[in-house]
Amino acid sequence: MIQRKILVIAVSVYIAGPAHGQTVPADLLDLSIEELFAVHVDVFATSSAGKSSRWSFAYNFQKSTFDDYYDGDSKVSNQDVLWNPGLEPRSSKNYPVVPTHIDQEVHAVRVGYSLTDAVSLSVVAPYIKQSTDHISIVPGYDEFVIKSDGLGDITIMGSYQLSKSDGGNWRAGFGLSIPTGSIDEKGDTPRAPGDQQLPYTMQLGSGTYDVPGFISFAKKQAGYDWGSDLRGKLRLGENDRDYTLGNNFSLSGWARLTTLEWFQPSAHLSYWYSGKINGMDSDLSVPGPYPYPAPVVDPDRFGGHQVDLKFGIRIPIQNRIQHVELLYSVPLYRDLNGPQSGEKHTIGLSFSAAW
Repeated sequence: MIQRKILVIAVSVYIAGPAHGQTVPADLLDLSIEELFAVHVDVFATSSAGKSSRWSFAYNFQKSTFDDYYDGDSKVSNQDVLWNPGLEPRSSKNYPVVPTHIDQEVHAVRVGYSLTDAVSLSVVAPYIKQSTDHISIVPGYDEFVIKSDGLGDITIMGSYQLSKSDGGNWRAGFGLSIPTGSIDEKGDTPRAPGDQQLPYTMQLGSGTYDVPGFISFAKKQAGYDWGSDLRGKLRLGENDRDYTLGNNFSLSGWARLTTLEWFQPSAHLSYWYSGKINGMDSDLSVPGPYPYPAPVVDPDRFGGHQVDLKFGIRIPIQNRIQHVELLYSVPLYRDLNGPQSGEKHTIGLSFSAAW
């Protein structure tokens, strides 16, 4: 019997995810993709006729919610971030406009094909939907909401099985993220009358060709599986709006109980790092000594370090050829380039199959 590894989705956040600090959707998708290409379980599938599974399909939904603000590892209130004219001087850490609640959703579809027992190719296409609630000191914009949705950056990924033995399974991969997601989303903001360029957090892609990569280890034991993954993404060049999202990487460890074939709980512990945005979109700034009216348009208020804890439940279907998985993620520790909005939690649902 020829065995074939199924790449299984598990939802996490920023990822890249996600739970993370304020996140551009391109990074949120990274946190989904890191699981799309991970080798978390050595589930090998063959059809009832004994033929190996060449094709695989996966769908991943995840929703991340951002609420509180953090400066380094300290929590700060919305009112601390909002500038109060006459009561305090304007500074680089208070703003006339402050997002109070951010919802980001990603629907990602992956199709994969195994060229050989060791080599596989995959394509991931995301659809992104998001909304942000604000408060401000600008007349007529005391409270307002902005939204965006559409296709994100499409990723092509190749992976190679480095080794497979009783000692465990090593796999590595890299790919190319194509800038199909818009970085020109517009909406009504207090910056000027009519529609203007929306913040980095509301754009649908990175605007650059990026290179994601990973190396992953997985081992099957009696009654449980475990492993570890190292992943990262390198941004190539500068986009048409004169900025580059920060490079990022994550390191995670996980374990999944397999005593019951129909119900398999898991736990994941991960460390995440992302850099600040390099450069700036000049359409997001205003004249004066403090050019950024909100933390979501300030390039220095992105990135940082974070440790996340995730819990999952996998339900295998059809002799483990198909899977449904639920996952919930919360931050344990964060040291963010703040003040920036921190993630409250992420919930996700995924499905995978091979034939």
